Amino acid sequence: MRNFDNLPVMAWDRENSALRARVQIMHEEPLILEMGSGFDITVNADACKCQTVDDGKTFMGCDPKCTLSLLADANHLPALAKVGEVAEQAGMLVALDRARSRIIIYD
Repeated sequence: MRNFDNLPVMAWDRENSALRARVQIMHEEPLILEMGSGFDITVNADACKCQTVDDGKTFMGCDPKCTLSLLADANHLPALAKVGEVAEQAGMLVALDRARSRIIIYD
């Protein structure tokens, strides 16, 4: 499994976090979004073309638009879907750290 320890981390609960995330992604810079407790990080791995690793604790290589759109709908966060669109345009992928409610956007 890929190591993401060197990626910048952004807490989603901050004001303007969606805008900041989109700008970083448009510069093709990967990042980790910490979504916090109470965030529903459940997606259909097959539908979003994710590979399941760590006994289902982590999804890797997910389609960003599909994944973030489903998470946006489930959590009533429409700005998250826009982040997924930008990530798709930048050619990035998404990993989900389901144990820690983190969305990792990487190249």
